[in-house]
Amino acid sequence: MAGNAEHEQQTRDAREYLFAIINAVADPIFVKDREHRWVLLNDAMCSFVGRSREELLGKSDYEFFPREEADVFWGKDEEVFQNGVVNSNEEFFTDAKGVTLTIVTKKSLYTDQAGNQFIVGIIRDSTAVKKATAELKAAYEQLLAFQERMIQSEKMASLGRLVAGIAHEINNPTAYILSNLYTLQSYEHLLEEFLKTVSAADIATGNGFFRTLEDRPVLIKETIQGAEKIKKIIQDLKIFAHPAVENRVPGDLNVCIDRALQILKNTLKYRIKLVKEYGSLPPVSFSEQQMLQVFVNIIANAEQAIKGDGVIWIRTLVHGGYVHAEVKDSGMGIQPEHLPKIFEPFFTTKTVGQGTGLGLSLVHSIIEKHHGTILVESKPGEGATFTVKIPLVADERAKPAEGP
Repeated sequence: MAGNAEHEQQTRDAREYLFAIINAVADPIFVKDREHRWVLLNDAMCSFVGRSREELLGKSDYEFFPREEADVFWGKDEEVFQNGVVNSNEEFFTDAKGVTLTIVTKKSLYTDQAGNQFIVGIIRDSTAVKKATAELKAAYEQLLAFQERMIQSEKMASLGRLVAGIAHEINNPTAYILSNLYTLQSYEHLLEEFLKTVSAADIATGNGFFRTLEDRPVLIKETIQGAEKIKKIIQDLKIFAHPAVENRVPGDLNVCIDRALQILKNTLKYRIKLVKEYGSLPPVSFSEQQMLQVFVNIIANAEQAIKGDGVIWIRTLVHGGYVHAEVKDSGMGIQPEHLPKIFEPFFTTKTVGQGTGLGLSLVHSIIEKHHGTILVESKPGEGATFTVKIPLVADERAKPAEGP
């Protein structure tokens, strides 16, 4: 008998010790029987519900919480009872003050030696975390909107620098279009005057008249060519200036680079020698508007790095599962301390008013969105080489690739 009494005392001591440990846990802990009634609660759980332990023991959720909440708790408990699988889920809980909280409850199944089943649950109040997450998300969306405005601002700055060149490019074909049209107009006047005085016999021998008619197709052809050139310049400019979109289609990167060169043509042609070494490229998936922005920025930077006359080399090739596009200039190069920072937003070595420091940051962001990489190599006084790598498989996130 003394042995049994000692055993019972040890059992009570163990339970009290275990209960003391459970009470020391700051998170609410509860145990429910198969009828969904509380059979054990720690102090944190009582405080969380706003009821005493005596009020809660032997009771169910329906006696303290709104029915819609109690139905959710009951259903999640039953999933654990039926499947024996640990259940972790987000729930909504109305406390004694009527405040609705967001909680994360983790429930698991415990079966004692007699085969009785119990739910063991622990609660984490995630209301503050969820509120902070929502605020962080809102701040992130505002930051994205600000970034988009800054990107558009950078584009407008770039367009401002190109306006004079674009106007010059448009002016030349327009000039000979107008000249040809005036010539055609004068021919029409001569034709009308001629027809008023000519006889049938004269028409039969009117060689000068027929020479005039022979010139007309050539003039019309040149007019059409000029109009097409204007159309292409404006089309390229619209693609560059339009807000970037995410639609990507298979395309030729060589064609995209040529579009960028067309936009920059007037800026480059007076002092920059272009050396192009285009490889035969397979189609890769990219956003034309975004990639055009990339090469306009890189080539414009190369031009600005060259003082006086210089050379820009552009080479494309396929290597290691990537299409490579290299832009190298004969400019003044980049200082070693600046190299790690050139893709950071707002970093610029230009004087105030000449750049916002967002151009290369935008380039880096666009290349990352295309699962590609951009590398730069430079030594002071020896120019710089920017290498853009776009993966051949559009939906495969790029891995670092060795250069050729």
